Amino acid sequence: GISAIRLAVAEINSKQMIPGAYVTLVEKDSYPKAVEGQAAITQAVFSAISLIQEGVVGIIGDISSSWTSFSALMTSTLQIPQCSFSAVATSLSDKSQFGYFFRTVPTNLLYSDAAVSFVVSQGWPILGVLYSDDDFGQQLSESVVMKARLNGISVKSYQSFYEDGPKSDIRKSLDTLMSTGVRIIFIAAEGDALLTAFTLAAQAGYINKDTVWITTDTDTNDLFHAVQNFNTILEKRANHTDIVPTNYTVADDPFKLKKILDVESVDPIAYAARMTSNLTTISYNQTFSGGVFIFEALNQLSGYEPYDIFHEKWANLDPRIYPYGGQTNISSNEGMAYSCMMVMAEGFNQTIYNSTIHATNTTVILKSLASGELGEFLGPSTFNTSFLGPIGPVVLDQNGDLATGNFKIYNIQNGIQTDIGRTIAGDLNLTSLPIYHDGTTR
Repeated sequence: GISAIRLAVAEINSKQMIPGAYVTLVEKDSYPKAVEGQAAITQAVFSAISLIQEGVVGIIGDISSSWTSFSALMTSTLQIPQCSFSAVATSLSDKSQFGYFFRTVPTNLLYSDAAVSFVVSQGWPILGVLYSDDDFGQQLSESVVMKARLNGISVKSYQSFYEDGPKSDIRKSLDTLMSTGVRIIFIAAEGDALLTAFTLAAQAGYINKDTVWITTDTDTNDLFHAVQNFNTILEKRANHTDIVPTNYTVADDPFKLKKILDVESVDPIAYAARMTSNLTTISYNQTFSGGVFIFEALNQLSGYEPYDIFHEKWANLDPRIYPYGGQTNISSNEGMAYSCMMVMAEGFNQTIYNSTIHATNTTVILKSLASGELGEFLGPSTFNTSFLGPIGPVVLDQNGDLATGNFKIYNIQNGIQTDIGRTIAGDLNLTSLPIYHDGTTR
């Protein structure tokens, strides 16, 4: 992201976007040495303190949500605006702690807008929600429920799972959910919890012509391997060749297993395969023939003019000055980093002409800005300038979070993840018809 920020600073100065001012970029590496734990935290905090001591009027970063929270606590206390292009934790939306923090990266909660817009487009009036009992699942599911109701969609079932981590009885949660008769299901989960839920739903026959499943950020390669691992253990159990890991012990009932070591050492797919009394394997391609939809964050907006302009600039950069620049491929958060700096500049420029600041001329205001005397005017709302950047319009909500996001929509068809559309700045556009489990498009 640093090269994108350098590009933005060069443009800001060349175009004199802040009249009478020259932006100086001070760079600090929050991870200069490959260390872990407390040492890594100390490095990140030291870098933030170093920037503050140099008298900066704004900060962009950090990379991770955890490190960003440390620096954002300090900058908010000192009324220094801070923008992140990669920290997605919803805890950073808390303005009581992070009053001067905003970001150009969409939070996970925006998945709910994309998913609900798709449900609305298909005319489905009833929705069921299955969510992992952790921060990610709880927050995303609550957002989905709220957005669904605002759009006139009834949430018929709201079921948690994965309460006990890998050793959870996920099949029981699925049975409870499906017993309500719900047919459109959104899974608010990630990682192993999500893969295990899909695998067990597949084995139970819940992924069929009468149901639709919607979720986020699932790679079909990971799903395929999860199903294969599940099947392999079932086959070994049927052949009496399964070797139970040392962190399990078999109870009196051959189909019941008891975990005896740390739960984190258990593979949830393997655990589920050894817990079930049903040894029927899953036909991956047949089960995932259609009717499963995945939303994935989209950073490359080819065909969108601001993105194409940025892409051309990026491809022509000198990589000696702009590391990773000079390439035709943009694969990370470059557009969001660029937008952070541009929004920061537009906000500063807006502050100069703030009529509530009583000063004789803009030179006086610029000096006050440079000396850190205008902190009270530099909250997130100041940077809500509707900047139209490579990631779309940067419109911030009351928490300093993006109000809309960009997502790619995939449909699993015959086991393959197939691109069927996009959601750009909240607008849904399907480029091909969805395929459902029975091969139909409705």
